[in-house]
Amino acid sequence: MNNKNINNEYVNYREFKGWNTFFNPTDSEVSQLDYEFKNVPIQSGTLLLDVGFGNGALLKWASNKLANIAGIELNDELIREAKKFEIKLYSSLNSVESKSIDVLTFMDVFEHLEIMEINQTLVEAARVLKDGGYLVARFPNCQSPAGLIEQFGDVTHKTMLSAPILSAKLKEHGFKITSIAGAIPLSEFPVGINAKILLGIKKGVRKIILLIYRLGFGTGKALLSPSIIVTAKLD
Repeated sequence: MNNKNINNEYVNYREFKGWNTFFNPTDSEVSQLDYEFKNVPIQSGTLLLDVGFGNGALLKWASNKLANIAGIELNDELIREAKKFEIKLYSSLNSVESKSIDVLTFMDVFEHLEIMEINQTLVEAARVLKDGGYLVARFPNCQSPAGLIEQFGDVTHKTMLSAPILSAKLKEHGFKITSIAGAIPLSEFPVGINAKILLGIKKGVRKIILLIYRLGFGTGKALLSPSIIVTAKLD
């Protein structure tokens, strides 16, 4: 894939995502990350590499936990922002030292890749992670109607994924799945009493809708959250 074409796709991505600040996670983002990484050891000395670091919230959150941090990005504007904060940057996974990373993250990344690219990325992920290292991935849940809203709301998304699909790919490349869960949207980590009351109402309505959907379509145990978060460990 031509890197120039890739960068052209993301020219206005900062505005599209509404990223106004960088490497400065909000209280809601901190709560979300605390939830998503509750089963991943991140502490002093942990080397965390975030692929597609976006606004840098995850990297700053990990840095606050005394982890060593590094990132990969395609968007030139985001790379410039990272350099202001002296973040260690790699041009791609190919340039990362073998067996050097403790935690490798792909938060809302794999849906931007073709299946062949996902396979190639996982080959490199297995190479750069230390034995026993963790891979964490979040992506739109295309087994769910709510996930389709996430998937088709971004023109740069290329591949439809689900928990079973990505889990199978991870296992093919030597990973052991340690957890699969519905990712909780940032809006559900509200700040302020009015936002929390509204969230409580939304959750009640959603439970009723999900019950009706399961009864009507027989979805069994399939997760119906908008996004999925999968954690895997390199055997």
